[in-house]
Amino acid sequence: MMQNHPAPRQSIDFHQYTLITYIVFFVSAVVSGGLLSIVGVVMAYIKREEMRGTIYYEHMQFLIRTFWITLIASIIGAILSLVVIGFLVLLLVAVWHIYRLVLGMVRLYEHRTVNPYAWLEF
Repeated sequence: MMQNHPAPRQSIDFHQYTLITYIVFFVSAVVSGGLLSIVGVVMAYIKREEMRGTIYYEHMQFLIRTFWITLIASIIGAILSLVVIGFLVLLLVAVWHIYRLVLGMVRLYEHRTVNPYAWLEF
């Protein structure tokens, strides 16, 4: 049975692309309050299918889910800010977002996959 493993050069390219995508998400969180993460999610969508069958596919799924969950939770938090509890929601969303990015970067550095469907992984 033939395994679907990328060629060594392609694997290096996927690794670098995934790393750059994580960096875009980090820069977005620090510099633009998350607005530039749109660039990161577009990057993830563009290469995701090409990376299917590799650990990098899971990383792209992880980043895409992180983006959408953060966006939806941030909107809910902004609406709830009218009744004060939203500020706590926004803080928790920001902490969770950074946690996911750090976890993903560590796993990428270790050449390990992530579970895009887990809320918290230890």
